[in-house]
Amino acid sequence: MTGAARVWDALCRHIDGMAIGTTMAALHERGALALLAAQDRTEFAALRARLAARPGFLHVALRLLADQGWVVRQGEPGTDQLTIAPTARGRIVMTELAGAYPAAVRSLAHAGRIAGALPDGSLAPFARLARREWGLPAAGIPPDVRRQVLGHLDGHLVAPVMHAVSSGAADIAASPGAAEILARPGWAHAGETPGEKPGLTPDGELALSFARQYRYPVTYLPLLRQVPELLFGGPRQPAGKDGDGGDGGGSGSGGGHGEETHLDRELDLRFSGDVFAAACRGPFLRLALPLFGQTPLDRQPALVVDCGCGDGTLLEVLYRAIREQTERGRHLEDRPLLMAGADPSPVARRMAAARLSQAGVPHVILDGDIADPAGLERALAAYGLDARDALHVCKSAIHDRAYEGPGPAEGPGPAEGPGPAEGPPPPGAGAYALPDGSAIPASSVALDLAALFRRWQPIASRHGWLVIEAHAVPAAILAGLIGRTHATVLDATHGYACQYPVEPAVFAWAARTGGFVSRGHAEPGAATLGHTILTIDHFVPTGR
Repeated sequence: MTGAARVWDALCRHIDGMAIGTTMAALHERGALALLAAQDRTEFAALRARLAARPGFLHVALRLLADQGWVVRQGEPGTDQLTIAPTARGRIVMTELAGAYPAAVRSLAHAGRIAGALPDGSLAPFARLARREWGLPAAGIPPDVRRQVLGHLDGHLVAPVMHAVSSGAADIAASPGAAEILARPGWAHAGETPGEKPGLTPDGELALSFARQYRYPVTYLPLLRQVPELLFGGPRQPAGKDGDGGDGGGSGSGGGHGEETHLDRELDLRFSGDVFAAACRGPFLRLALPLFGQTPLDRQPALVVDCGCGDGTLLEVLYRAIREQTERGRHLEDRPLLMAGADPSPVARRMAAARLSQAGVPHVILDGDIADPAGLERALAAYGLDARDALHVCKSAIHDRAYEGPGPAEGPGPAEGPGPAEGPPPPGAGAYALPDGSAIPASSVALDLAALFRRWQPIASRHGWLVIEAHAVPAAILAGLIGRTHATVLDATHGYACQYPVEPAVFAWAARTGGFVSRGHAEPGAATLGHTILTIDHFVPTGR
């Protein structure tokens, strides 16, 4: 294994640990893991009743166990007909190793203030536990299973420390505590031998170049810490729906406009902008720029509307590329182009306005909800803008909508762009919850998504809808890619924050059922990760 592959393997395991740690601790302390391990097959309904758990979030928890290869689920997720079977390695984890998770999870109380926790010694007890490999037994434990759990436990310390070092909040050379923690994966010299100063090893330097990946789980620390309450607490609004959801992508939820408590929204939005620039920029521009090379110019969109605009990175990048690389860019004086950003998050609106103003991009910023295109059309009309003469774009905002229910069944779309009846949706494997903790069947999420596409038909029929979307991945695929992907954390944050990503095949079905066809398609990062996590489509009405 090369140095880069070795470091990426460790990083993925650390992030998996952050994703699943509070879930494992909560299930262990409730006795759920022992119940699962004791039977060859457990009915979801019986487990839910025995644990007095909130069903939607219990489905999410079981999905995370399946992602790690510890259980196999059969039946439709989101229903009481689901059954859960432990795997051989899962039984070992649930009976022999799970007791170490609660200790690791307690370190998260200090992770949000890591720069202070390192020098004041708050993390020292956890570092000592890590040096003793968290007390995990070795006799009779398959090495690969033990290594998987050990990576999870270490991740609770390594992830926040790496985030602090990469952001400049902590200095390895001046912080023996940070060096001691990063020595666990071999990324730092702890300075314990005479004359040795704390510092990064060659693998540590590589890890630092990947360290922005740790930003995502750290962003969601408030949500991850609330998992026990989400699973077993009384009826309440879960973290995130007093504001809007998020996934390191857009912020298009209709969950409300209040203060958010489930994540650091500004950090999340900056991460989203980084993801777009690193993974999506090239394929997105290859689909978008030809629309601004058409002649005559009056065939081109009068404006670009990004619903769920986040910090405005996409709008800035697109405007610069149009200006510098297209026919429209050579005629902006006589055919100007306005970039409109809509977002339910006041933090996002503030950041987008500041970014676009600083970049000199003509823009308007407004409140808008991805689930309400008719409301977006009215809001734009108040500025004298025609939503139907816009190129509509969005990044990771569709799955971050409020669930409204499927509406009419699988009938055709509206008269402006009818789509064919596609039959029932393909089977989905995601786990979905409503804010009150009740469960949503995967098939209902697919139908709800098709209804959303139908609602977008009227305003996206002229120039189309250019969509970057994040997706769920079948758990069996993720379980076969341990150390190659960190997608388990997306299942955790999406599920517990009441967001609704679906598999690519389900997404394509919903678009067709809603009356759209993809004129151009890309899957950034799929070849590297071994699965599709993002797609980019230029959707146009069926028949165009």
